[in-house]
Amino acid sequence: MRPVRFRSGIAGTIAVVILFALVAVAPAAATGAPAGAGSVAENTGFGAGGSAEAGLASTGAQPGDTPPLWADDVMPTPIRDDPFFAYPDDPDRLAARADGELIRHRRAGTVQIGLPGNRLHQFMFRSENSHGDPIAATASLLVPDRPWHGPGPRPVIVNAAAIDSLGATCTPSYALVHKPFEFEIPPFTATVLDRGYAVLVPDHEGPDMAYAAGILAGRIILDSVRAMRRLPALPHTGVGADSRLALTGYSGGAIAAGWAAQLQPVYAPDVEFAGAAIGGVPADFALLPETMNGTLGSGLFIAASFGLAREYPRLLTSLNDFGQSMARSPAKDLCAKPLMASGIAMQKIETFTYPGVLDSPDARAVMAENRLGGMPPKAPVMLFQASDSVFLGDEWIPESGVTQLFDEWCGQGADVIYAPIPGEHLSGGFTSFPMVVQYLSDRLEGVPQAPGCSTQQWTGS
Repeated sequence: MRPVRFRSGIAGTIAVVILFALVAVAPAAATGAPAGAGSVAENTGFGAGGSAEAGLASTGAQPGDTPPLWADDVMPTPIRDDPFFAYPDDPDRLAARADGELIRHRRAGTVQIGLPGNRLHQFMFRSENSHGDPIAATASLLVPDRPWHGPGPRPVIVNAAAIDSLGATCTPSYALVHKPFEFEIPPFTATVLDRGYAVLVPDHEGPDMAYAAGILAGRIILDSVRAMRRLPALPHTGVGADSRLALTGYSGGAIAAGWAAQLQPVYAPDVEFAGAAIGGVPADFALLPETMNGTLGSGLFIAASFGLAREYPRLLTSLNDFGQSMARSPAKDLCAKPLMASGIAMQKIETFTYPGVLDSPDARAVMAENRLGGMPPKAPVMLFQASDSVFLGDEWIPESGVTQLFDEWCGQGADVIYAPIPGEHLSGGFTSFPMVVQYLSDRLEGVPQAPGCSTQQWTGS
C-alpha cells in the first residue's frame, strides 16, 4: 500500500475565507464588472432580470458559444500520487467498451479511522456523461469482515456520499486510501458495515468533478453497480449478481441518488433497487438562489454552479475576468469543508460572472435538464427533509422543491413516502440517520413498502 500523506485542510479553509472576504470589499475593481450589475442568480425569472448580453466585454463571449479555449484549465488537477486514478487517454478504446465494463480494479486497505474491519475493492469502469459521451469513473466496494448469515447473498447499500467538492483528491475512493482523518458524519458506512451489509461508494462527480450535475451522477451510480457485478473477486465477498440493492444520498448526494433512482428504469433496467432513501434534495436549482446565493450557503452554491459549468463548458463563457482567474486558481481543487467555510463571506455569484447570464437559453436549459421529477423511479422511495412543520426547517434547500418532487413522482405512479424531520440542513443529516438505516434495512430484508404515496412522521417501518 502506498504511504499515507497527511494533508491539512486548515490552510485551504483560511485561504479561501480570506480570498472571498477580500473580494467582498472590492468586487468591482477585481472583476471589471459594471457598477450596480445585477446578480446572475437573480436574473433567472425569479426576479427582475437584466440583459443576457450585459457585461460581456471582459470575455468577448455570447451565451451559448462553444466552450472557451481555456476550458481545460478549469478542470481539476489530476491525481499524481496514485496511478490507479489515472484516467485512460485513448478515447476510441474507451468508447468501444460497454457501460459498466471494468477498466481496472484492485484490492486496497482502508486507512480511514472509525471503519470496522473490511475488505476494500476499488475499480474504474466505463460510464457516460450527461451528453452520452463515454467517460471513465471510479468507485469503491467495502465488504465487512464478518460473514453474512442472512438469506441469499450479502446485500449492498449504494451510498451516494455528499462529495460537494471540486478537487480530484476529494473523492471518497481517494479518501479511503489516503486520508485517515476524513470522517463520515454521521457514520453511515460504519453503521451498515456493522450490520453485515456491503457498501458501494461511487465517485459520482466523475472525472471532471462536476458537482451538482445530476444526470452524470445518476449514470455513474448505475454503471458502478454493473461494474461491481463484474469484479473477479466478487464470489469471495458474499455479494452476488443478484444481491439486493438499496440506495441512499443526502444533500449533494441526494442529487446523485435521486437521478439514479429516476434514470434506473430507462438507463439501467438490469439494476433494481429494493428501496431508496433520499434526503435534503436540491430537486430544483431554480429555487436555490433565494436561499443560498449571498448567504452562509454561498460557498457551496457557487461551487455547484461551477461544477455544472464543467459539465456544460459552454457556460464558462459567463465568467468575467475575476471569475476566470478564480476558476483557474487552486480554488478549482477545493474540497467540501473549505468550500462550505467560504460561505462566511456570503458572496453572490455575480462576483464571478456577468449579470443576467441565467437569462440565456443555455443556462435555463441546463437548469431544466438537471431538475428532478421528469421520470418516475421504479424503486420505492422515502424522501425526507428538515421541515419547519416539525422543528426549524432547512434554510438552504426549500421544502417546497421536495414536496413538488413528491407530488410529481406520485402523479407518475411511483411509490413514495415523504417524511418531514426536525432540524435544518446540516443537522437534518443527523436527525434522519436512525430512520434511514432502519428504512434501508427493512427494504433489504424483504419488508415491503406500502404501495402508493403517503406523508408521515417516521415511527418505524
